[in-house]
Amino acid sequence: MQAWFAARFPGRSPYPLYALSNAGSILGLAAFPFLLEPTLLIWGQASAFSVGYGVLALLLIPLQTSAEELLFRGYLPQMLGRRLRNPWLISLITGVSFGALHLGNPEVALNFWLLFAFYVAFGVFASLVTLYDGTLELALGMHAANNLFSALIATYPNGA
Repeated sequence: MQAWFAARFPGRSPYPLYALSNAGSILGLAAFPFLLEPTLLIWGQASAFSVGYGVLALLLIPLQTSAEELLFRGYLPQMLGRRLRNPWLISLITGVSFGALHLGNPEVALNFWLLFAFYVAFGVFASLVTLYDGTLELALGMHAANNLFSALIATYPNGA
């Protein structure tokens, strides 16, 4: 909104919008214990937050996985394919890169080698599927299904 405002009105400062945004956030946080907590029981709040989380996951996870797939199964294999002709080597390089990207996930702290091996294996498999199928759709579907399952079904409090 602030970027749009700055582009639309070049001489005016967008900083009042930042202040308004911050004031709205503070007002929402301050109003929560007075407006929602007395009217919603704990199970109602938990249900509302769970539904909200599910809706956000269904909307945002496909975007996140699409971005990763476009990079690791679209762009990188094409760039590597200019120099390398071996699909297994291309898949290994993109798989290790994919695994390295996920090292920041909090669940990696539970069992580093097992989860890193999983991410690399998933990346290699998705790369091979993409290279041999010639399209991104299968890898996109696998990745989105995996992440949606992880977020909505097999999640735990400290998971990414």
